[in-house]
Amino acid sequence: MDKKLLPVCVLKLLEDYSDEAHPLTKNDIIQLLNKYYDLEIARKAVGSVLQNLSDLGYDICNQKSYYLNERQFTKSELSFLINSILAANILTKNQAKDILKKYYQKKVLAANILTKNQAKDILKKYYQKKVHI
Repeated sequence: MDKKLLPVCVLKLLEDYSDEAHPLTKNDIIQLLNKYYDLEIARKAVGSVLQNLSDLGYDICNQKSYYLNERQFTKSELSFLINSILAANILTKNQAKDILKKYYQKKVLAANILTKNQAKDILKKYYQKKVHI
């Protein structure tokens, strides 16, 4: 992958793999960049990218390791959205299920807010049967 995309890749890793309870060290970020994006960079470059992202307004916390502090949705906001989708009278059950699958696939549910199993449990309660997402 092109190194010009490095800031975007680092931001994506922070979104997908970090939170306050699970911060990433620079070495963690380097390993994930190599694993998922086939990028090899120096520790110093990671620090520069993290500083640039922070300067651009991303809420990146640094306490010897890094995590993205602000998410698109809080757990309660996401639960509200899920319940609203499931309770919507204008959607069929299949349409609601499809929307929730799209949320999961787009990493909204997976962004350290709800796990895949938590999402499945919500859908199971609604559909009263086994669900695959």
